[in-house]
Amino acid sequence: MGASSSRTGGRFSGQHVLITGGSEGIDVTQPDQVCQAVESLLQQHGKIDVVICCAGRSTPGIFLEQDVSIAERTMQLNYFGTHNTLKAVLPHMVQQNSGHAVIISSGVALTTFLGWSSYAPSKWALRGLADTLRNELCWTNVKISIGYPPDTDTPGYATEQMLKPPGCEEVTRAMGSALSSPKQVAACLVRSLEKGRYHLASPDTGQDLLMGSMAGITPRPLLFLAPLLGIFIPLVLAYLRWTMDSVVKKMHGIMCEAGRQEQQQQSGPSAGLLEKRS
Repeated sequence: MGASSSRTGGRFSGQHVLITGGSEGIDVTQPDQVCQAVESLLQQHGKIDVVICCAGRSTPGIFLEQDVSIAERTMQLNYFGTHNTLKAVLPHMVQQNSGHAVIISSGVALTTFLGWSSYAPSKWALRGLADTLRNELCWTNVKISIGYPPDTDTPGYATEQMLKPPGCEEVTRAMGSALSSPKQVAACLVRSLEKGRYHLASPDTGQDLLMGSMAGITPRPLLFLAPLLGIFIPLVLAYLRWTMDSVVKKMHGIMCEAGRQEQQQQSGPSAGLLEKRS
């Protein structure tokens, strides 16, 4: 967690920005630590103009195999870390009647698949929090935004690659996901923030189209494309759903066949003869 004066130019020039997840030292899962850090920053800088909540982790795995403690820890950091930060910051923003709270969710809050059963729910929960706060605070000058970064080339992503279960990366490739750089993701987020958007853009155009189709009653991005999206997106989504399901079924078949062959090798040739006779 840290604070700085924005150097991005535009509407955020010279403002004090608080970012969680940008550095280590403050445990955002502990409300008392977060409140103390916020009070300290307020004493130093006088106010917080922007808070960006992006502290998080992911531990890919299969739902039937992962221990429930992994899901609990993930939810504690990804959701409650953001909840605790906003609980500490938003009262001050409401009091000063200005500010911008930015919630960083994930592309898996738009669509998810094999491997993300502990991670995706924590990011979908952030969408619910953002939508609620947008409405609750609409009578103030405090703005709420939410972003959905796609796969981004960070140390966390490198760790994910080592933990992904079989099939997870195959589905990702089949969906056409491309790896973005942190600068690309940040540039899209900042441009959207400077335009006052609620749903923040990403470098992934396809993902942004999906985001627009899932806006619900919130401010809809790409509103001029809504009629086209209403016809086009359902067809694309049906194809992508078929694609990801096909990959998972194929991977399951390969793994079952490999397991059967391994069992035969361990049992010896006699087991194979008995199987044929039966």
